[in-house]
Amino acid sequence: MDIRNINLFAHNGDCWVTPPSTMESLWAGLGGGANGLCLDVLLTRDKQIICTANASLEHSCGVPAQVDTLDLDAIQKLDAGKTWRSSELDANYQPTGARGEDTPWDASSQRPVVLSKLEDVLRIFGRRTQLLIRLPDLTYQHQSDLTTLLAELLSRFGLTQRACIIAPIATCQLLRQQGYHGELAADLTRMNGLNPATLDAASCVDADYQLAWAEEFVSYFLNQNQPVQNKNWLLITQQPFAPTPDTIRALRQAAPHIAGLIARGALPTSEQLLPPAQVMQDDFSGDRIDRDLWTAGYSHTNQDTRIYQEDGLHIDIKQGGEYSGAAAVTCNSYHGDFDARVDFHVASPHQGTTFEMAAIGIDPGYFNISNDNLNGKKVNLTFDVHGAPPYASSERDEDDGFRTGWNNSFNLTKIGSVSQENGELNIDDWAASSVNMYNKYRRDVGYGGNDSPTGTLRLIRRGPVFSSYYKDALNKAWVCSGTVLVHNLQSEAFIRLAAKHWKKRNPEPPKNHVTFKQFRLFQY
Repeated sequence: MDIRNINLFAHNGDCWVTPPSTMESLWAGLGGGANGLCLDVLLTRDKQIICTANASLEHSCGVPAQVDTLDLDAIQKLDAGKTWRSSELDANYQPTGARGEDTPWDASSQRPVVLSKLEDVLRIFGRRTQLLIRLPDLTYQHQSDLTTLLAELLSRFGLTQRACIIAPIATCQLLRQQGYHGELAADLTRMNGLNPATLDAASCVDADYQLAWAEEFVSYFLNQNQPVQNKNWLLITQQPFAPTPDTIRALRQAAPHIAGLIARGALPTSEQLLPPAQVMQDDFSGDRIDRDLWTAGYSHTNQDTRIYQEDGLHIDIKQGGEYSGAAAVTCNSYHGDFDARVDFHVASPHQGTTFEMAAIGIDPGYFNISNDNLNGKKVNLTFDVHGAPPYASSERDEDDGFRTGWNNSFNLTKIGSVSQENGELNIDDWAASSVNMYNKYRRDVGYGGNDSPTGTLRLIRRGPVFSSYYKDALNKAWVCSGTVLVHNLQSEAFIRLAAKHWKKRNPEPPKNHVTFKQFRLFQY
């Protein structure tokens, strides 16, 4: 079996790009390439199961309290993104120690992200993906209550045969004695390393899987040439976010025995398991847009915007004026999953201004970058930020930060006024409409001020799951700005680079200039 077929489980979500154990992180885990989720769970004071690996709330929420001393409602009022910062990785996918200079997910001006209640996770993800639920070690004083409540919860959701509980050997034995028939994994990471005594103890347990440290598995079975046991192994990396390339190469030898690999960084791990291939690039050098790659034009018929190429793809928008924008859209659609990235520079992020990289499902049609006379052209909403739904976007929103945008409806048109005369129905000409009433946006993430004009947008598609990311002056490593489910966007999608402003008072939008450079498109 090829190692690319090993299931990847995001450990409490993708913790490299989002705050752990939040809904945002769980979605980001799937968007980052994981096939399933592995959740650490604990009990609150009022006996609710909450997803978190730490008994103390200091690390995640900045509050010096223990999970079991607060009720669920009180915990879910805390900001679980308060302390999270990005981490740069080296060539071996290990932290360099360099961290982001801000806390982009804190709730200083946004609604907070919160630690997830397991019941909510089961409702949303229980039939969407594979779930591993990991219990703490035997020193946890509420282990018995937690085990009982977890078994009852899985039964109530009909997930006993679909989810796997990872537990210490003694807890696995107790569950079987109590008649639990679901999948179990004996947690050997709680024992004194992989050795004959550990394996003998595990062989006495009626478990479906055995969980071990990936690095110990490599050392014991592969480096010491010990025969790999026939049981399916779940492996979890001891590294902060992802195993090293050497560990991945070693696991390739034992791939038929490995049921899953668990890591806190879904994105850097999936990139090693299935490296993407670059299928398109454009540095936008020179002064001619490559018409084999791009169709470009304007979203509205006024002359408030100009799009052109001059060692960069430029969208220049005048001060004030009307709703106006422009875009370049790939001439070809791309089938299936992708990873798109583009560098940007924005002259004046401001209320009433937005730019994006988006996936859309509509062929853009004509190419027209001259704005000398647009009156003969129809409005073309494939060239409009948030236009031509369904779409999913990675965007910088005004001067508020970064976010994901999406629309799951379909592109529509407005029919003009309808009247009836002498029994005949008269309908005025149609007019394009972006149907913004169906637009939705994740909360803003990070910093969007004028003193941070450059960065990179990234948009990853995994089936119907779209994840947006960014880098900027404050974060040299990727930060996830949201993940969304766009199930109406077909498998064929075009990529749009767009900018716009709209009429807004007090003050009106300023002159703005957005430049895109270094576009790259990868596929898996």
